[in-house]
Amino acid sequence: MADRDELDAQEQDAWLALAAMLSVVPAALEQQLQRHDRLSLVEFLALSMLADSAGHQVRMSDLAEAASSTPSRISRVVAGLESEGFVTRSMDPKDRRVVHVTLLPKGSAKLREAAPGHARMLRSRLFDRLTEAQLKGLVDVLQDITGAFGSTDGSPSL
Repeated sequence: MADRDELDAQEQDAWLALAAMLSVVPAALEQQLQRHDRLSLVEFLALSMLADSAGHQVRMSDLAEAASSTPSRISRVVAGLESEGFVTRSMDPKDRRVVHVTLLPKGSAKLREAAPGHARMLRSRLFDRLTEAQLKGLVDVLQDITGAFGSTDGSPSL
């Protein structure tokens, strides 16, 4: 199968369905977050990553890597979050090339405010449509695909 030059009909259908999902789902989540919480999806995911990190702090380069993004793009996202008082940036005292991003209480509050609507949308449009077995299978398949394309932990890109 890997030596063929063209996709067969089933592969083409699967690819087109995946491509549509990769377009439609993030756009719908973005729209919901913007409309209800004035956050972009990338901002929401960055706040989530910070909330889940030890000390609510990550290196800017780690945030960029998790986002599969350039340092300049993440820097712009973080600058916006910083201007809202959601995060702060600081230089590492031992290595001034390293910048840490820290979640502030206002950012935690914003995440707590946005999370329920985000979760409701994901449940109603995704999780409620799947059985437990389908959900486990989906996780397994998506982690396998993500790993094949280079992510080592199957985590989502921001």
